[in-house]
Amino acid sequence: KAYIPNYRLYKSGLIRGVPTDLTSEDICKNIEVPSSCGKVVKMRRLNRRSTIDGKTEWIPSTTVLLTFEGQRLPENVYLFYNSIKVELYVPPSYICHKCLRYGHTHKFCQNSPRCAKCGEGHESASCNNTHDTNPTICVNCKGDHMSTSISCPELQRQKSIRLIMASEGISF
Repeated sequence: KAYIPNYRLYKSGLIRGVPTDLTSEDICKNIEVPSSCGKVVKMRRLNRRSTIDGKTEWIPSTTVLLTFEGQRLPENVYLFYNSIKVELYVPPSYICHKCLRYGHTHKFCQNSPRCAKCGEGHESASCNNTHDTNPTICVNCKGDHMSTSISCPELQRQKSIRLIMASEGISF
């Protein structure tokens, strides 16, 4: 069967500063989109993680993810007659903490485990190598940092790929 992929049918954008006391129904009923752009087909409030006294909770944020019909993202939407700027939503780059490859999480991983510290075939928790005897090696770029480091050039490459995918409406 032939079908049109979702990335060709819809485009996602973020709006910020939406009060947390507004429910999803309030937002959906009162949001207005310029007529030159598609209508809102999906709406989801993003949550942020908060740790208080060692207990982690997810708290609703003032950021809302909107999915628009079509490939044109409006510059602004109107909520209760207030203009709110729409930003392009770029999905995060996921790294698997089991095999240390990008694009999936450990829950769906079918690969052998690799160590984030030394790159060998064991889990990071059971690594006996110290930085003094064996240097830290990234399995993605072979650099001198852990594979999960935010300074890894491969992570930056993956983020730029996601940005192009989101802005151009293309697949990986």
